[in-house]
Amino acid sequence: MTYLATITKLARALLIFPLVLVVFPDRAEAKIFFSKQGALKVALPAAKTVVPRDIFLSDEQAAEIKAHSGRAPQSKLLRVYVGEKDGAITGYALIDTVIIRTLPATMMYVLTPTGQIRAIHVLAFHEPLEYRPPQRWLSQFYQRPAHASSKVAGIAGATLTAQVIAQRAAAALELFRVAINPQKKVALGPNSK
Repeated sequence: MTYLATITKLARALLIFPLVLVVFPDRAEAKIFFSKQGALKVALPAAKTVVPRDIFLSDEQAAEIKAHSGRAPQSKLLRVYVGEKDGAITGYALIDTVIIRTLPATMMYVLTPTGQIRAIHVLAFHEPLEYRPPQRWLSQFYQRPAHASSKVAGIAGATLTAQVIAQRAAAALELFRVAINPQKKVALGPNSK
């Protein structure tokens, strides 16, 4: 291969790369912010142990969650991470992957022992980063009752992100009310105590 041919191929590659970024910007900006283990340490810092528990929803429970949150659970088998210290529950963490526009985002909803949202963490976001919800916006869900999730401020330029996260936050609260609440009898799976 001659020097001129090599330079020509290199020039073509350099011209094509920016076009790929323009045509597929979502791929260029995908970002993973936390691993699952790292996120659980941040989400449940007071926990001495974090135990994964599988919850099997009945048809009635899934319908109730959909009726109250506006969105059906993605599956009737859900995994909840329970933080425990000295025999007491310190909190719950739910990891949820959902399509925002056309690409996935993975969120972690952290609940208090009484079932209120303590925190929401973005674990991975594959949409363009300008659609990623800022922490300040996410904080409006903290310590709010489930029915108040529909009364949150939007995100300018990221309406779908705001709608999906508000629905999923409401679904997390409803999941607690319907199936996790320790005051109720819960159908737990094999990873449960």
